[in-house]
Amino acid sequence: MSKKTVYSQESIGSAPPPAVQGGGMVHAGDYLFVFGGKSKSKFTMMYGCYLPRTWWFVFFIAPDGESTSQTDGRVSKDGLFLLPGISDFSACYVPENRQIVAFMGHPHKNPVPIFVVSMADALSVLNLREDILAMISF
Repeated sequence: MSKKTVYSQESIGSAPPPAVQGGGMVHAGDYLFVFGGKSKSKFTMMYGCYLPRTWWFVFFIAPDGESTSQTDGRVSKDGLFLLPGISDFSACYVPENRQIVAFMGHPHKNPVPIFVVSMADALSVLNLREDILAMISF
């Protein structure tokens, strides 16, 4: 068995709380998305990390009125839409639909909830932001 090296990477920005356990992590392109986990709150934010710069940010979510409404989550005092708390779940990124899908988490419900976050417009904006930054830094 080959040996691998693990190292600590410094990061910047608004990282997810380190004390939260059982959250989900999904890789999508140059981004890593983290959400959920066991915490005192019944609601959670989604965090994104741009991997080339290890830059963490709060990923803003807005209900679309079809699959998600205001009553599905909660609005924080800062005006951010918070997702319902879920922990110990499976999650994946579906590149064909540009969606994050999470399922089989705690609290257990019947029928099993499927949690979908559509990322198409958001990923386009995030990629455009990095393209513009690269262009003006050139």
